[in-house]
Amino acid sequence: MKALIKFLAFAVIVSLVFAVIGCGTDTQPTQTEQPAAPAVQDAPDEPEVDDASETDTTLVAPAESLEFTADGATIAANTTDTFAIRTDGTVAQTVGARESFVADWSDIVAISASGVHIVGLREDGTVIARTAQEDRYDPSWFDTSDWSDITAVAMGGRQVAGLRTDGTVVAVGYDHAGRTDVEGWTEIVAIAADIAQTVGLRADGTVISTHPTSSVQSDVEQLYGIVYIALTSAGHGFIGLRPDGTVVAVGVNNDGQLDVDDWSDIVAIAASSNHTVGLRSDGTVVATGQNDDGQLDVTDWQNIVAIAVGPMHTVGLRSDGTMVAVGLHMTNRLDVDDWSGIMLP
Repeated sequence: MKALIKFLAFAVIVSLVFAVIGCGTDTQPTQTEQPAAPAVQDAPDEPEVDDASETDTTLVAPAESLEFTADGATIAANTTDTFAIRTDGTVAQTVGARESFVADWSDIVAISASGVHIVGLREDGTVIARTAQEDRYDPSWFDTSDWSDITAVAMGGRQVAGLRTDGTVVAVGYDHAGRTDVEGWTEIVAIAADIAQTVGLRADGTVISTHPTSSVQSDVEQLYGIVYIALTSAGHGFIGLRPDGTVVAVGVNNDGQLDVDDWSDIVAIAASSNHTVGLRSDGTVVATGQNDDGQLDVTDWQNIVAIAVGPMHTVGLRSDGTMVAVGLHMTNRLDVDDWSGIMLP
């Protein structure tokens, strides 16, 4: 009997325990399914940095639609004459009744002229320079007989410069105020010269000049990111061709020769003391500056592939190897109508 009572008491206790547990379970509020957390949206993309907005002084490759060239290379003009390289490597000159002083030149691939002087680059990288007035100028100013490995030439008023294949420069001439002081120049890709200076365009698109004055040096420092350089006269003005076909100019602008801000699609530039000319990619030509002698009358020119200027005339080479010239018709400098077979750049 006592055993039965103990068993019943144990059963009651166990029942009460399970009842309590069950009650606790039943009273626990049913947890509803939580709504899914909203998807985390990706942060908005940061605006792309426009690299073009940064100043880039690297000498970049020209746009595909533009094919840049030197101002003439195969044609040139100076105060008295017009010159052009024929396809056989000889040089034509507007001499009229005079005798040509470049008649014996051969194997020429590039020329540059200034004043009454001309310099020619031969196919083998050597250079020849000459003046029309040998009795007036010191022959040593034009002595380039020991030059080699030259890829470009520039004639100044009284000095000659040559660009070597390694990007260094050599110059000879009347070294007043250090105009031929180019020793130590490196990474040069183009050269120019006028009566007062020698100028180099570096591979990074900046410019260096031998001109002694601080004002000219200040002008030079404003030029960057260009692919070609042209000079007006005696350090008075610099015109730079940008890789996008626009043109920048700094210096003295007495005759409007630096009014080039609105030019576009330009592939070559040429400048004199008082006018500047630009060749467009479509073969037409623009010009600005003094027009006293009609040197700016180029609006009807077509199919032009190279340009050159003298102080009072402008010359163009057509794609068919013929030439056209406008300006002051003195010393027969415009007599190029019957020329043909001129070397294209």
